[in-house]
Amino acid sequence: MFFPLTATRAFPSFVVGRGIDRGPLLNRLVWSLTGQVVWQSTRQADTKLRGDLLGLHPLPFFGPYARQQREGMPVFYAYSRAVLPPPADWPERMQVTGYWFLDPPPGWQPPADLLNFLQARPPSPSTSAACQLAMQRLRCSWS
Repeated sequence: MFFPLTATRAFPSFVVGRGIDRGPLLNRLVWSLTGQVVWQSTRQADTKLRGDLLGLHPLPFFGPYARQQREGMPVFYAYSRAVLPPPADWPERMQVTGYWFLDPPPGWQPPADLLNFLQARPPSPSTSAACQLAMQRLRCSWS
């Protein structure tokens, strides 16, 4: 996963609840709700892919979370610890691995029109929910 969905008391969800810190107990509850919001929004596509591509049965209505916990399945988060360190209340099976990159195929060169497009203008700034949360946690502001 590219952003955390594991419930924590340490910080608020940035997907549900607008990132407002509501204290440890409500933070954890809102994170649990966040996991369900994301799961329910992707469940139909997941069910179709599992059935059509892999020949598997659908996952339960409430998602894979109970089975993952019961069986101690690891969860790998593909973002940097420098952006958002894993909270102390996460179980050890939750692992923040850093970003995942694919090496380009040998001999690959970008198309000329892509290079022309990229060189024709200055780079665009980019931000993400994880970046915004990290900035909020550091009490930084954009200048």
